[in-house]
Amino acid sequence: MAKDTRLQKMLAECGIASRRKAEEMIAAGRVAVNGVRAQIGDKVDVKKDKVTVDGQRVQTVDEKVYIMVHKPRGYLTSMSDDRGRKCVSELVEELPVRVFPIGRLDKDSEGLLLMTNDGDFANLIAHPSTHVPKVYRVTVRPGVTEEQLTRLAVGVEIDGMPPGEAIDEAELAQFMARRAPGSSKLTTQRKEADAVQFACGLMDGVTTGFPLMAYIENTNQRSKDYSNLLDHPRPSHADYTAYVHYKGHADMRGGGHFSGRLTAPLCIAGGMAKQILRRRGIHIGAQLLQVADVSGTAFDPVTIDAATLEGMADKAFPTLEGQATQAMQTAIENAAREGDSVGAIVQGAAIGVPPYAPHMCGLFC
Repeated sequence: MAKDTRLQKMLAECGIASRRKAEEMIAAGRVAVNGVRAQIGDKVDVKKDKVTVDGQRVQTVDEKVYIMVHKPRGYLTSMSDDRGRKCVSELVEELPVRVFPIGRLDKDSEGLLLMTNDGDFANLIAHPSTHVPKVYRVTVRPGVTEEQLTRLAVGVEIDGMPPGEAIDEAELAQFMARRAPGSSKLTTQRKEADAVQFACGLMDGVTTGFPLMAYIENTNQRSKDYSNLLDHPRPSHADYTAYVHYKGHADMRGGGHFSGRLTAPLCIAGGMAKQILRRRGIHIGAQLLQVADVSGTAFDPVTIDAATLEGMADKAFPTLEGQATQAMQTAIENAAREGDSVGAIVQGAAIGVPPYAPHMCGLFC
């Protein structure tokens, strides 16, 4: 540890807390250096200065320790708990040095847990940028059927999401409602709420920098509804091409690889990206330019503005105003009555995009 070390770094290396948490502790007045309340940005000489947290002296790390612990079920991956529950600190209380867990396992989980007093090593292992693989095995009783597995969820994992980005979940829900089944007579009548749930990567509506995992449950999926697709492929779907390519073994069920449900996770990612890009002055929108043989009015590439693009999201049938809108809807309704479907052309536009934006490429490329 360097002679003049930032206080929050010293606290992290001693296993007191992460650097961010250490800064919060300093700001809250819980940390003192040589009896004086510390300030964020203070530096310390670890060999001479006396650092205390809540009145207790912080012991500097002289020897780095790394141990593997089998965490039994029923233990919290924490050093203490204000509700008196068992913590993994009890498993290593006989060690002569203080160690802390790297990452965590849930209370009802068991398995390998690494513990150390080396803050830099802990950050290296746990930080998402290092991409250290982890394997989790889940056992459920009674066993899960294929039907139940298909019903569970569809989702998306986004790596590289920048930390500190606010995500308006209400706005995202409104965005997802536009593609939700059963929302219009012009779409499939199967009902799905498409309620987005976040497993990790988002806390209190702000991205954490960890891989973001979001999913929606399949609440109205019935595999038997798709049992006839091998013999009767749907028009404008991938049923026939999938049958040929996979020699009759493709999964055609709702939630399968050729299900329209897979557009849902794409919309989750797109809905969040739109919010982030908008704060950077970039606006994206799209409209139905043509349905069957009915063509609408195209965006003007010179005069298109943010209000027009953002306004498309407020329309049940996203087209520029014109007589073609009703004709497009009629073409869809006529095809539906005949048990058929029609093709369409979607026109998209983006404004505010810099000619070359390497800083944006790091976010979404």
